[in-house]
Amino acid sequence: MNEPSIRVRSLTKSFAGRKVVDDLSFDVKKGQVFALLGHNGAGKSTTIDLILGLKAPDGGSARILGMDAAKNRKQVFERVGVQLQHTQYQSSITAEEACMEYASLYTDPADYPRLLDGFGLGTLRKSFVSKLSGGERQKLSVVLPPHAGRNRTLHNLENSVICGWLKCAQLSITIIIQINNSEANMSIVEIRDLCKDYPAFQLKDVSFDIKKGVITGFIGRNGAGKTTTIKSMLNLVHPDSGEILFFGEPLRGHETRAKQRIGYSTGTVNWYPRKKLGQIVGVVKRFYDTWDENAYRKYLEAFGLDENKTPLEMSEGMKVKCNLLLALSHRAEVLILDEPTSGLDPFSRDELLEIFLKLRDDGVAVFFSTHIISDIEKCADDIVYISGGRIVAAMPKDGFVKRYSQAGETLEETFLRLERGDGNA
Repeated sequence: MNEPSIRVRSLTKSFAGRKVVDDLSFDVKKGQVFALLGHNGAGKSTTIDLILGLKAPDGGSARILGMDAAKNRKQVFERVGVQLQHTQYQSSITAEEACMEYASLYTDPADYPRLLDGFGLGTLRKSFVSKLSGGERQKLSVVLPPHAGRNRTLHNLENSVICGWLKCAQLSITIIIQINNSEANMSIVEIRDLCKDYPAFQLKDVSFDIKKGVITGFIGRNGAGKTTTIKSMLNLVHPDSGEILFFGEPLRGHETRAKQRIGYSTGTVNWYPRKKLGQIVGVVKRFYDTWDENAYRKYLEAFGLDENKTPLEMSEGMKVKCNLLLALSHRAEVLILDEPTSGLDPFSRDELLEIFLKLRDDGVAVFFSTHIISDIEKCADDIVYISGGRIVAAMPKDGFVKRYSQAGETLEETFLRLERGDGNA
């Protein structure tokens, strides 16, 4: 029997005393589509790095096409394509030029015009990479690895839609797809290497994702960079560098379309204070093609709001609910909220967090900044922790606790210890 394209036996790897890959064994056959399934932090990327020889295992073995990648790197990478989750290209070259550049690196390049046509990119081959949508660039990043020879293995694909075409093309390809537990948890906002300089503060290389149907708590002390990050994400201040993707498309060039699907709130209200809520809504809804009157009525009743009240007559909690009402009435798929619980009494804060949980159940992504750690404990699924303008951690809450918390330590005690610089990993 022929040896499988990939053979993994008793693979183990630990970081800082924590076992990330534990006695892992599997085979991937030639021509097979193989899905590596697991939640964030489960060890998928580490496993792929071990297979490719990019990290050394603590024990066990991994072979590609009968070879150890760490010992036979040149031979393996002549026949292996690696497509990372986020691939950077020169923005000033065309899709065809990118293919030609990659093809020049290999002795046996594939037929890239055929692959471009197969992925629906044939008419875009003369388009600059910077003009492609997020989905089109993702397809391009899959077209490029097959230049690595006729017998190929592709790793770390994140878009399973393309895999059917690859298999139907009857190419001699083995595909490993790294996916999370559910498409429901797909990233709908992607922030990559965001930077912003001020005379007395620097936001540096900020990167994280916001997932569909997930509550993400953005935690950090006052002045850590939370508001600057959020305003940069929304182009309310202009970042110096970095990439911002909403729904697979760069914000630059698609800002109007993206903001039709986003709800944003600063936690304060800047409307005309003596105008009734009904009058304010009458103005706001004209800006949204997606305004849904039924949704508006639903949330108006659910939040217990009165159309005849003015902002001057509302409590702070009611004002926050008004912001949410306007966002949800145009069917926002992601809510980006800057300190929404700041200034609320404990009862109103708990009530708002309960609303977040209900919105999550409806598939809405909620991203909220806070310096109140109990808010994170009560409702956050994921944590993005920023300190001094840099992201310290961006991961599921349970993964954060496992990695950073010490025995018997509360989440608040963990953050305080990290902020003091004691054990900040």
